[in-house]
Amino acid sequence: MGVKLPIASQALEQKKLITKVVSIQSVERKRKKKKRMIRWYDWPAAIVYSYLIMYFFFTIPIFGAILAYVIYEVLWGQLYCQFRLQQENR
Repeated sequence: MGVKLPIASQALEQKKLITKVVSIQSVERKRKKKKRMIRWYDWPAAIVYSYLIMYFFFTIPIFGAILAYVIYEVLWGQLYCQFRLQQENR
């Protein structure tokens, strides 16, 4: 039994050390300024894009669906989302 005691105490010390590291990391995260990924101007942009997509999809037969897809892929996905990603990474 005397052999297992040092191993058990080492495991306990390791557990305490891991707990300290985790608590230090959580304190550092709280200290950092919280960044919000969704800004106030994302809401109007999403509403405008969704309205355009819905309008073209339901009002223009066949071509409207293609146009709605292009708006979603190109304007929203490649332009706006990439613009916002670059803006957040600066």
